[in-house]
Amino acid sequence: MRRGLTLLETILATFVVSLVLMAILQMLPTSALASKKAECKIQANALAASALDSQLARGFTAISQQQGQDLELPEVESGGVVFHLTVSVTDAPQPRPGLLKVVRCTVEWNFAGQDFRTTQEAWASVVRGG
Repeated sequence: MRRGLTLLETILATFVVSLVLMAILQMLPTSALASKKAECKIQANALAASALDSQLARGFTAISQQQGQDLELPEVESGGVVFHLTVSVTDAPQPRPGLLKVVRCTVEWNFAGQDFRTTQEAWASVVRGG
């Protein structure tokens, strides 16, 4: 009757366990990178929404005066990533220009050597009595 493991069985078991551990350890940096990338996207969307709200709070007349000019807002740095914000105002496609404006906020950033961009927009209108 034989007891214990042979040297060959021990070496083979050690090899299999090490392969499994290496595979698990290689997944950790990838998941951390994906998590940071998602965090940047959430931050960019929050910045775009905030900038858009600030522009809309200025009122229709102030928004109309900005039309045709891209407004570069101050850069925002968060977690080692720099976000660039731009706001633009254009006429909405419609038969009566001047009554409806499209306010668009674009946020651009670079993370892990890749360029990213997110855009949010809102439509502002003026109500005229008649």
